[in-house]
Order: sequence, then C-alpha cells, then structure tokens
Amino acid sequence: MNHNAAITLAQSANPEEKKRGEAWLAAETEADVKKATQHQEAVEGVKLKFAQQDMPSLAQAVADYDMPFAQAVSRGGPGAREKLESLVKKINPSWQAWQYDLFKTVEAKMSSDPKRVTVNNAVLHMGDLYKAINALESGNVQILNRIAQGMGKQVGATPAATFKTIAGAVGPELTKAYVPEGGTEKDRAENTALFDPSLPPQQLRENLLGRARLLISVANNMQANYKEGTYGRGKQHVLFERPRNLMNEILHLKPRAEIQAYAQKRGMTFDQALESYRSHGWELMEE
Repeated sequence: MNHNAAITLAQSANPEEKKRGEAWLAAETEADVKKATQHQEAVEGVKLKFAQQDMPSLAQAVADYDMPFAQAVSRGGPGAREKLESLVKKINPSWQAWQYDLFKTVEAKMSSDPKRVTVNNAVLHMGDLYKAINALESGNVQILNRIAQGMGKQVGATPAATFKTIAGAVGPELTKAYVPEGGTEKDRAENTALFDPSLPPQQLRENLLGRARLLISVANNMQANYKEGTYGRGKQHVLFERPRNLMNEILHLKPRAEIQAYAQKRGMTFDQALESYRSHGWELMEE
C-alpha cells in the first residue's frame, strides 16, 4: 500500500477498509515523526559538538571582554556555564561578568576622546618641527618650505623666517596638549620662544626634547587610565601608529622586540644589546 491508496481507504464507507487506511496513515505519521526527531537530535548533536570545540575561543572572547558572558553561554550549548566560567577564569583570573559593560564604556570613550586627538595632532606637529630644526641646520630650504606649505603657511623670505613661521604654528598646538584649556597667551608665547631660529640647533633640539617628554607623560597618563579602566585588556593606544613612531624617534626610544631581534642576530644577551643601543643615544621604550 502507498500513501494515496491509504487515503482512499481511509475515506471508504466500508468500516474495515476505513480502519485499515487510517491505521496505515497513523503508522506513516509516527514513522515521519520518528525520522524527524532523529534528524533533529543529529543536528543538535552536531551543534553541541561544534560548541564544545569552540569553547576555548568563546572563553578567550569573554576573558578579553569582546563578548558578554550570557551570549557565550547561549552559544556553548547545555551545561556550558560552569565549564565556560572555569576556562575564562584561567585566562583572566580577575574577570567578572559585570565588568563587560564598564569595559565597553571605557573603550568607547577612548575612541572618541577629543584630548586623544589633540595629543596626536601635537605629536604630528612636533614631528614637523623636528624635521624643520634639522633642515634649518643643514640649510635645506626645500624641506622648510614644504613643511610650511603643508601647514598652510606662507614661506618666509629666509630659512630662519620660514622656520619661525613653522614654530609659531606648532607652539600653540603643543600648549593645547599639555596645558589645561589650551593655556594662556603667556604659555603659548613661552612655547614659541623656545624655538626661536636664532638659537643654536642643538639648543632647539634640547627644547623640543623637553616638550616631547611633557607630551609623552600626558599620553602615558591617559594610557595608564585606559588600561586600568579596561582591566588590563584594552588594545587601543593613545598615540596612533605614525605619531607613536615620531615620538619614539624624537625621544630616541626603541621597542623591546627590536632590541631582542638585534641581540639574537649578534649573539648577544638582551642587556648587551641594550647597552649597544644606549651607546648610540637610544633608550628602551616603555610598553
């Protein structure tokens, strides 16, 4: 008997035929339900298998505050809560589920912090001034003119005049970055006076270095507050890549990884490599 024949019998006026047709259809339905149930169980089994395999990556995401704990639990399958919490605690012993919202608040604040923009702009301008000092010393008029024009400033009649224009544009930007409310007119004038073109180039560099140290202290304080607010798991930097590289060049800082690579290449210990870098005026960068 097939499905259509069973339907015909179930609609028959003959009680016996009707009974046989209904029984066949009932058996067919039961078989379909069983088959569907087995399929669903297989699907759920596959889901659970993948969820269990994915448990370490879920735990890492939770430990790094990239995913809320409840969401990870829902993806982890039955009994995931205890296992997941145990894995998270191994990765990040100080983790608490309620910290996720605070972490995200600090992350968002860092991304949109106007002070961060001010500090990065100041470093970029400081980089321009750093290049301008070298150009003034070597008499490279083309570089001085390019820097001034890049700032939207008029080129001076002499290299010294152009440098003064550049310094006059950079000084206020530096002041805004480390003096509350951008500083007073006196603060800005003092900053500009530090970069008078009549000063010897080495003095100009020393003055720039002093201002760079002030600026990096501001950035380091912001970074420390961010790290504390993100429980040591935040991945943002106050300084973007280009400003960070400029600041390292001005301050003569090198990252640990570079010094380690140098040590391995030369068959030195790290301390020996660091001493070699220091002999050339470089220092270890704080990370």
